[in-house]
Amino acid sequence: MLEKTVQWLDDYFKGNKPLIKDLPIKFKGTEFQLKVWNELLKIPYGSTISYKELGKIIFGEKNISSQAIGRAVSKNKLLVIVPCHRVIGSKGDLVGYAGGIDRKKYLLDHEK
Repeated sequence: MLEKTVQWLDDYFKGNKPLIKDLPIKFKGTEFQLKVWNELLKIPYGSTISYKELGKIIFGEKNISSQAIGRAVSKNKLLVIVPCHRVIGSKGDLVGYAGGIDRKKYLLDHEK
């Protein structure tokens, strides 16, 4: 598993688009967190989505706050592999990244 992870990260930082299916990820979290984290895996490389949009995709028109989505995103422990850096504020601002906003900006720039 470690070798596959190192290879995945190496490919990613070389500018390739490694596939998540190459890593057998097993999440541990609440049902809410699992829904959010699994949806993070679907955000295309080089794309972004707002916390609000992410909530609507997962929960439809239910009134799920962006903050609740943000809290679930923030509990993701696999920062680059499960691309929480692709989730941004509804005005396009870079907010809320456990690795720091400077790293979030770097990852988004790297993917462009």
